[in-house]
Amino acid sequence: MPILIKANLQCGFNCSYCYQHPFRPEDEVIEHDEVLKSINTIHERSGGEKIILHGGEPLMLSKKEIDLFLRTSYEKNGFSAIQTNAYLIDEDIISMFKKYKTGVGISIDGPWSCNALRGSGTAKERKKQTSKILSNIDRLIEEKIIPGIIIVVHKQNAIGDNRETLKEWILSLNKRRITGRLNPCITGNMKYDLTPEEASDFYIDMLNFMMENGIRGWSPYQDVINTLKGEGSVECKFRECDPLATAAATSVMRDGTIGVCLRLYGDGKEYERHNSVTDVRGRVLQKYDCKGCEWWEHCHGGCSSSAIDFDWRNKDRFCLLWKTLFVRISRILSIFGEKKQQKRPPEQVDCDKPISKNNHTDGMEHLDDGWRHLDSM
Repeated sequence: MPILIKANLQCGFNCSYCYQHPFRPEDEVIEHDEVLKSINTIHERSGGEKIILHGGEPLMLSKKEIDLFLRTSYEKNGFSAIQTNAYLIDEDIISMFKKYKTGVGISIDGPWSCNALRGSGTAKERKKQTSKILSNIDRLIEEKIIPGIIIVVHKQNAIGDNRETLKEWILSLNKRRITGRLNPCITGNMKYDLTPEEASDFYIDMLNFMMENGIRGWSPYQDVINTLKGEGSVECKFRECDPLATAAATSVMRDGTIGVCLRLYGDGKEYERHNSVTDVRGRVLQKYDCKGCEWWEHCHGGCSSSAIDFDWRNKDRFCLLWKTLFVRISRILSIFGEKKQQKRPPEQVDCDKPISKNNHTDGMEHLDDGWRHLDSM
C-alpha cells in the first residue's frame, strides 16, 4: 500500500467539489520528526512501498519541506512522486523533480470551460489559474517530465459542448503520450455529480471516442480490460478494500498519525487505521447488494468512498456505470477471442513483500511500455 504523505491538507484553491473541505484545518503545525518516523516504520515493514507527497496541495509547503519529503522518498526508493494541482510549479520545483526523479500527477479537469469548478476567486481569476496550470504542464514536458493527469468528471465537463472540448484536449494529450484517469465526481450534491445514467452515457461515449482515435492507457478502461483478462494492474476501486485498513493507500498525517485512504473521510468522519486487513465489506456486499452479480470477481462492489449514502456497507453508487463498462468491454474483447476470467483471485496484501514495479497493483502512477499511467487517487 503506497505511503501518502498528508502532512499538509491546506490548499490555495477552493474547488467546488473537494472532498477534503469537511476536515481541512485552518492552521497546521507539521511535526516533521513524527511524520518521518511513521514513514520509516511503514516503509521498513512493507519492504519498500512507494512514497507520494500528497495533500491538500503539497506545493504549499515551504521549498525546504518539499525538498525534505521528496528527498526522503528518493533515498528510500530511488525515485519520488507527487500529486499536485501544478499551479505553484516554478523553476526551483522543476529542479527538485529532476533531482529526485519525481513522477508528477496533476489534477485538472480540462481547459478552462471544463475546469471552471477548480481554483479560487472569481471566474476570471480561475480562468487565469487554469491557463497557468496548462502552461506549467507545457513547461514540464519541455523538461522531459511527462505528467499523468487526473480528471474529475462532473456536470461541468461531461455534458454538452464541454464534453467535446474535453475530448479534443484528451486527444492533444495523447499526441504527447500523456495518459491519466477519469474519476467520477462524488460529492452527494447533484449540482456537480452526474447521475448513474449520465455517467454511463459519458463513459461509453468517451470509450467510443478513444477507440476511434487509437487512444489507449486511460483509466478506468484499461483497468476494466485488465480485470476481465485477469492480468496487469487494476485500480483499487475494482479490488476488495477493507475501509478500515485500505490496501490502496496508507496516509501519514501532519502529526505522524497513520490513517486510511482519505477518500473515506469525505463524509466528514476520520477513520483510525486498523492493523489487520479483513474482507468484512466483501462479505456484506456478497450477501446483500452484490449477491449473485456476474461481475463480482471483477468489481468487488466498487470503492468504499463512493458507496451509496457514504456507507461502506453499500455498493458503489455508480454500479450501473461499472456494469455498463464491463458488459461493453467484455463484448469487444470477445470479438478478438478474449474471454473474461470466470474467477479472479482477490488481491492479497503482503506487507513483507515489495510491489513489483512492472506488474504493480499499488493504484498509483507508473510506466507501461513507455506510456505513463496515473493510477493515483
